[in-house]
Amino acid sequence: MFYDFLESGFGMFLEEYRSLWLHSGQRLQLEEEGGSEVTVVDLAPDTGFLLARQDTGEKHELQPDGRSLDLFQGLVKVK
Repeated sequence: MFYDFLESGFGMFLEEYRSLWLHSGQRLQLEEEGGSEVTVVDLAPDTGFLLARQDTGEKHELQPDGRSLDLFQGLVKVK
C-alpha cells in the first residue's frame, strides 16, 4: 500500500477515505461568519481541507489557520 501511494498518490484511496470519513453531512456554525450554518459536503480537491456549503449554496473551505473544530458543539471557532 505504501508503494502504491508513492507511485499513484492519495487519489487511489480517496473513495475509501470518503466512505469512512466522520464529517460528511455534519452541520456546523461558523463563528467568524456571524454564526452562519453550513453542512460539510466533501474535501476540497486541491487542498484536502473540509468543504462546507451554506443553505444558500455558498461554499466555504475550512482551513485550519487559527481555527478549531468543536465536534461536540458543532462549531468552527477562532482559537
